[in-house]
Amino acid sequence: MPKQSSVPHLSRNDIELKAEELLEWFDPQRLKEPSLTPIAEISQRMAKEFGVTFIFTEPLGETEAGKKILGSCHFPSRTIQVDPVLLSNGPRFNFTLAHEIGHLILHRKLRLDFEELDTPMGHIRDNRSHIRASRHRPRTARDWLEWQADYFAAALLLPRATVRQSIAAKQVELGVNRRLGVLYLDNQHMNRYTYQVVLRHLLFVYQASRTVINIRLKGLGLLEDHQNFNVRHITQLLRDE
Repeated sequence: MPKQSSVPHLSRNDIELKAEELLEWFDPQRLKEPSLTPIAEISQRMAKEFGVTFIFTEPLGETEAGKKILGSCHFPSRTIQVDPVLLSNGPRFNFTLAHEIGHLILHRKLRLDFEELDTPMGHIRDNRSHIRASRHRPRTARDWLEWQADYFAAALLLPRATVRQSIAAKQVELGVNRRLGVLYLDNQHMNRYTYQVVLRHLLFVYQASRTVINIRLKGLGLLEDHQNFNVRHITQLLRDE
């Protein structure tokens, strides 16, 4: 009989609720109106009220396999670190910080098998492959751990309570009056134009990356992507450039 994993398979709704609890604790208004999630201010308040330590100035080095460590969460000391290489990249820094906060909130109280997770005892060290919004189904225990932290980060930075509202408001400005709050993307010029304008609006409001926003919208059922990338004739697709 295979050994049971130490990482529980939390549902998307379980994780959404935890992200919403954090926002509700920080400022209930964040769940009522579209706005930037002030991840730095949330960190400062967590430090003040719960003794969480945040360090953004110390390089984190590399894993034993030679991969650059971008973020880490040390459970015993409640210490979160983000490598200073990300300080100049707002969206990437925000997502990494939110990801590590997700580890602390979702995983600190679990009796994890750190050998199974291939990480030092009590310490989650994340490289680029661990911190990425992804729609791919997790397979290993470490995949599940990181998927949960990624999903938490996306839910924290783009709250489901306000994203549809933000899309609908921009659609109204553009004169769109059908299926407000949901984007339909295909190869028609008007639909592509609406998508691009709304996407730029979401980038401005939430300060998340284009990739994170797209995956988040699809996960919430707010983006229906019906693009046909092979619209050229077969002879064009096969012809040498």
